[in-house]
Amino acid sequence: MTPLIRREHRLVPGPPKRFAQGVGLAFTVAASVAWATGAHGASHTLIAALVVAASLEAVLAVCLGCSVFNRLMRWHLIPASVCAECADIRPRLSEMVAHDAR
Repeated sequence: MTPLIRREHRLVPGPPKRFAQGVGLAFTVAASVAWATGAHGASHTLIAALVVAASLEAVLAVCLGCSVFNRLMRWHLIPASVCAECADIRPRLSEMVAHDAR
């Protein structure tokens, strides 16, 4: 449980979140390059997109990067083996329980 929010954790698989982080990094780098090269409008647009995506995640728990990851898996552009650990979270749950017991 998260102490300040008082809500139970919702476990999510790692690969989609790592993909989303990579997309965020790519947008950040692109915005920085755009700014450095004088394309301030493009930089502002990229940062605005980041703010929208981060706000959706923070307020509504909607991860746009995860949605794109899911779509790429459905189109078989990302192999199912990448998210094999997503299908069975029991080993991670037992690891969490053992860690919490310490």
